[in-house]
Amino acid sequence: MWFFIVGSPFAAMLRIVIPVLWVAALALAAVLPTESGDAFYFAFGGQAGAVNAYGQRLWAVPGELIASDPMGSCLAVAHRVFNGTLFLGTAVTLHTADGRFLWSTAVNINATALATNCVEAAIGGIDGSLYTLKDGKVVGRQKYDSPIFALAYKVNGTLAVGTGDPVNGFTT
Repeated sequence: MWFFIVGSPFAAMLRIVIPVLWVAALALAAVLPTESGDAFYFAFGGQAGAVNAYGQRLWAVPGELIASDPMGSCLAVAHRVFNGTLFLGTAVTLHTADGRFLWSTAVNINATALATNCVEAAIGGIDGSLYTLKDGKVVGRQKYDSPIFALAYKVNGTLAVGTGDPVNGFTT
């Protein structure tokens, strides 16, 4: 038990490594505030949902990618669907701020970006596919030459699309 002795090199290393691991874990979690500011949306560890100001989970659903409107009025969640090791696509759901389910649909895309304005949702993929979803249905589809890495609805309702890759550069 020599490694637990205070002042040992191992104990000093633990005092540095453990806080660094906590910071890394928090940095990998996506956190968005809601309209009222008393709850925050999260996506971490294959779960997405909302927590209150004390960190208590209010609601959660399966998901790895989240998006909300600027006011935090809703939460769009994308969740990769597998059958064993076979990738089937991505399920996209839209929820109210209190977790009520509004609609869901599945698209055959490996999702890299998600956006919503609480009426529609847009999901982009590594292959350059862009789907626009409304009321649980695909209402539009576009194909870009580069992977889609960012999506955002502008104030005027149009969708901003960021494409590219580290080798060829990025465009919006």
